[in-house]
Amino acid sequence: NQGDENLQVFRYTLSETKQNPQQNAPHPHQVLLDPTGSFILVPDLGADLVRVYAIDKSSGELDGTCPDLSYPEGSGPRHGLFWQTEHSTLTRQLKTRQQDSQILYIVDELDGHFKGFTVSYTSDGCLGFDEFQSFEPYTDGQLPDGATPSEIRQAGNSLYVSIRSDQGFAPNDSMANLDHSSDNTITLNELTSSYGTVPRTFVINQAGDLVAIGDQSSSN
Repeated sequence: NQGDENLQVFRYTLSETKQNPQQNAPHPHQVLLDPTGSFILVPDLGADLVRVYAIDKSSGELDGTCPDLSYPEGSGPRHGLFWQTEHSTLTRQLKTRQQDSQILYIVDELDGHFKGFTVSYTSDGCLGFDEFQSFEPYTDGQLPDGATPSEIRQAGNSLYVSIRSDQGFAPNDSMANLDHSSDNTITLNELTSSYGTVPRTFVINQAGDLVAIGDQSSSN
């Protein structure tokens, strides 16, 4: 954006009516950059898509012709992250394009699933996605009725997902602590309290020993 002039605008629409009331319109919930700095991904809860844009390095403009990552209807992909290692961080800092695959994790609000994908850089300048894991990040692999995953963060060799409206530590909701294995699969370690209700967003400090949680409904 330069002054009052937008450089680019992408208008989203739904091609068909969906059954879930939360999907009455496109709901882009996040924008994330891939570790090579070459692509922007947009999880769209309303459209059951992760929209994919290639970045033109010379102009900074986004190319919207790459295929999107499509989800089954009613999934509602909400938030994701690329798994970060020292190597991928160094790659990003050097601004070089790494042709190796990356690992992408996404949580779905509507069907409650955590999904893992291997992301490949294809010869046509786009991304390919291969799902290798899907489960509900909760005790016994089953979220309570009405409970939904919200945001996902990495700290060290662990992932964390906020769980809204589960009342796992009544009257408070939960945070799911997930372990990362060498084959990139994820397992639940434990649940801890979010110290409020509807933990919508959170951040973890660089040292990994402090977390700040924004609980929407308890306003704390």
